[in-house]
Amino acid sequence: MDSITELRLLDTGNEFICLTLAQYCLHEETIAKIFKKAIEDGNYYLKLACLTNKSIGRGDWQFHKLPLALFNGDEEKLLKWFKSITNKELVELFRNETLDDGFLTDFLEADNELWGSLTEEKQRLLLLALSQNSRISKNYEGPMDGYAEYLHDKLFSTIWNLAKKLPVSSSWARSLGLLLENANDCRHEFDSLEVAKRWIVKEDRDKKEEGKKFLSDYGLVRCSIYKDSIKDFHSKDKSNKIHFEHEDIAYRACAYKNLERFTVDDIKYVYKKDNVLAVEQLLKNLNIWRQYKLRDALRDICWDADENFNNYHRDCANTYKWIEEDLSRKHPKWFEVVDEEALVDEDDTVLTSDTTRTLLKESNEELTSAMYQMSDTINKNRYTIKWLFYGIVLIIIILLFN
Repeated sequence: MDSITELRLLDTGNEFICLTLAQYCLHEETIAKIFKKAIEDGNYYLKLACLTNKSIGRGDWQFHKLPLALFNGDEEKLLKWFKSITNKELVELFRNETLDDGFLTDFLEADNELWGSLTEEKQRLLLLALSQNSRISKNYEGPMDGYAEYLHDKLFSTIWNLAKKLPVSSSWARSLGLLLENANDCRHEFDSLEVAKRWIVKEDRDKKEEGKKFLSDYGLVRCSIYKDSIKDFHSKDKSNKIHFEHEDIAYRACAYKNLERFTVDDIKYVYKKDNVLAVEQLLKNLNIWRQYKLRDALRDICWDADENFNNYHRDCANTYKWIEEDLSRKHPKWFEVVDEEALVDEDDTVLTSDTTRTLLKESNEELTSAMYQMSDTINKNRYTIKWLFYGIVLIIIILLFN
């Protein structure tokens, strides 16, 4: 639909049409006119509908995306609106994954007039909203273009740099921690261990409640920052247990969540050391979910945590069930039934269940290939056989008449 048609539909004055165009129109002329009308009429819900529009941001033919499209590219009007923006408007805007990348990157430098026009409370709120925006975890999917990919990833780097700039306080740590936890790990000129030290506060203490351990708000920030510093040890001289003995509980939590190499004994050990905190982080580790023995060990400590730490709501067990159900749909091969008994072939060669499954798959592929080849041969010769039959019938008819 072109902009002229959209504007004519808008001129009908129908409120339902106006609300629909606010959410789904394709052109900035249309949404700018609707947003102006919403401000003039004090129509709060119409403004929110405009802020959820994703069609404009996904179109390649627009000069501007949100939020500048709301004002036909007028930055002064955008600044004026930001000075009076409500919390709900702020949340809806920064949850929109089609916001202009350039706007987001420049805005999150946190040293511009637009950022300064907001109170600290609103700044923290928008970080929380942005932590729920799928754009901050989206990989580049465009054509092979180094500069375009650099611009796409620059947003991630800008987000991580907030850990160097924002004030160190519990309220800021809560918002920043959730944002970093969900953001793509793409950093430049970022010394993780040094930046993490900035968020170590003397007054901060490991959270404990009825014996259960939790990360503090500061710990949540450090846990995300440590992510690129924790690597698996593959040598005989060192094991991953070195990570489990680190003095910073946030470092240990990061290890539980991100290490690839785990054993059943490791899972039991870290649970004994950090109880509920270990369970919460291990549940987020996909490498554990890939192996049935580790899954079983994880399930056991989830049930044990609920029994021994007065968790009447069964939070750990319920979370385990929810993740298991979700991952079994997304990755069904991880949850295939494994036959532990080895199979023996005619040469007394021991075949594991994985090997057997592979051989059966290859046999099926060969059988399928043979059937396709036979089908192709029949199809190619089908017309030859048909004309040969007609020829024989014709010869018989001629002989009968003679």
